[in-house]
Amino acid sequence: MRMLKAPTLGDIPLLEKVIGRLKRPFYQKVSGLTNGFTSLDKRCLLYMKTSPLYRKTNQHTNMWQTRQWVYVLNSLGFLVDMVSPEVDDYTPSDDYDLFIGYGSGNSGKHFHKYSSALIKAKKIIFAGGPEPCLSNFLVRERYDKFNQRTGLNAPYMRTIDVDFDEFAAVANYIFCIGENGGFSCNSYAKYGLPVMPIIPSHNAPLYIQSRHKKDQKHFLCFAGSGLICKGVDILVEAFRDLPDFDLHICGPKEDVFYEAYADLFQPSSNIHYYGFVDIDGEQYQDLCAKCSFTILHSAAEGCCTAVINNMVSGLIPVINHEVGIDVDGFGYQIPSVIDRVDAVRAAVLEVSSMNKSEYEHRVTMTLNASQKYTQQSFTESITIALEEVIASKI
Repeated sequence: MRMLKAPTLGDIPLLEKVIGRLKRPFYQKVSGLTNGFTSLDKRCLLYMKTSPLYRKTNQHTNMWQTRQWVYVLNSLGFLVDMVSPEVDDYTPSDDYDLFIGYGSGNSGKHFHKYSSALIKAKKIIFAGGPEPCLSNFLVRERYDKFNQRTGLNAPYMRTIDVDFDEFAAVANYIFCIGENGGFSCNSYAKYGLPVMPIIPSHNAPLYIQSRHKKDQKHFLCFAGSGLICKGVDILVEAFRDLPDFDLHICGPKEDVFYEAYADLFQPSSNIHYYGFVDIDGEQYQDLCAKCSFTILHSAAEGCCTAVINNMVSGLIPVINHEVGIDVDGFGYQIPSVIDRVDAVRAAVLEVSSMNKSEYEHRVTMTLNASQKYTQQSFTESITIALEEVIASKI
């Protein structure tokens, strides 16, 4: 399977970045994408962020994956037009054979409008995470619990304000980031639409360090924005009671979270907060060299690429079911119980006590499992799903 090639972040000249920012307002609607393919006898409207077309970085997996959607559609005979979620005054003409668009997050706000205008097109919801009502419930629960425990007032982050029932009523298929039969894909079963799993790709450099130098008492939490909905507060509270174990946290600063635990982020503490850490940087490499495990207790994920990126570097995953990764046979799934802090504490003690032979075996199995989440796997999964849609009479 051929794949679109793109330079890595370090290959992008500063001038190209500046030009990309200047071009941005003019490239929110893009027509006639072909990638050099000819004999394109079908048309597809792609409702996704257009920024990956003028910012050719791979800083986030979504950048390369968006470009790959276009490439695969072209390879299947579709001329591709794109419209970005930032565009509010657009109504497409009804001359498309296929429509694929964001639907499970706030970027999908126009999915129903576009679908209603495209009468003859097959319509696909692209869901980057679990069903929005379920996701909102789980995320709000995390913030409510945090506020109750701390007496603070953390505002909700990463909640979704769309009418997914309305979207599902006009769609024919759901393409869902996540594993077949996993948390995210299963959350859409109630809609009665075909749900096709899309396997995300990692974008981590290979930082495989000597396993003999690693400390089984060091855990890496590599989180994105919304530290509380990512469950980082639960991890902090668990490690606060485990002074002989170290938790290393990477993620953008969230003021209320930092206020709650500022007394723990001291040089003498076993809980270390680094803020945002570049996956291409030396600090990330140093953390992967030090830590034996990647740990997360997130409220709701499609398939968490941050954990996958850590797995590529040989860190054994310690995660809950809602992180969206099947870790059977190599990782550890934190059980779903009422006392989440206690569950994390028990998980840390259990995995850190494995002998060296078992640890070495699980690292090997983790590295093997991480190869499921490659650019090749992503390309194959969207190609298989699209070919099924094309062949279907729906």
